[in-house]
Amino acid sequence: MYKNRVINNNVDTTELLTLSICLETEAFSFTVYPSLNKSSIAYYHIETVSPQTSITKLKQLFSELEFLNRSYKQITILTVDNRFTVVPLSFFNKEHVKQIFNYNQLVKENELVLYNILEKNDTAIIFGIDKNVFQFLTQQYPQAAISSQTTALIEYFSTVGVEENLSKRMCVCLHDKSMNICCFKYKRLLFANAFECKQIEDCIYYLLYVWKQVDFNQETNKLYLMGTISDMKEFVKELKRYILNIFIIR
Repeated sequence: MYKNRVINNNVDTTELLTLSICLETEAFSFTVYPSLNKSSIAYYHIETVSPQTSITKLKQLFSELEFLNRSYKQITILTVDNRFTVVPLSFFNKEHVKQIFNYNQLVKENELVLYNILEKNDTAIIFGIDKNVFQFLTQQYPQAAISSQTTALIEYFSTVGVEENLSKRMCVCLHDKSMNICCFKYKRLLFANAFECKQIEDCIYYLLYVWKQVDFNQETNKLYLMGTISDMKEFVKELKRYILNIFIIR
């Protein structure tokens, strides 16, 4: 099962474009956009996969989709998975990333452990990727930058609301079956984690639980929401019972 969307047919000069590959547990998505304007998407393709057939499906896509075999100015590969570990840089040692990751996460067969360094946030993100998928993609794109979605979210969220709010704030990215929560005091990261959520009630429970754990104020601190959810209006309405300042990131 797949769907694709051509938004701009003029993608002949891909050397000026960025290819972004998003690896999820049950889907691969590919987005092509101008390197200086992420909002102007030229091409989008999403393909449903299963963990057991991911590498087979990936190879098939590269043989069928011509745009994947072009040259791009920049290529980014993003892993979307709740299995990651956040480590302060002062405790980080690249020689021990696998031990640290496996201590916090269940060990998976044929998994390669990688890490991203966020200097501005004084944090390292340790995450896993299927070894076969990694080897195939890096053979196709040796220059590609590989990161965890959590890395991208922390980098982005650390700038959200900074200008108008110098105190604590929570930023949440909602997905169909999970959500990422990041908490900051100005640009300093206080908390980052992901939670599986089967329904809105689960999202509300985990969000309020973290809000209490980091000792946020219901009246003065701010909550920023982004992402996909079946009924955002109802979600916000329910949260308004507990948190005064809620903003939607478009």
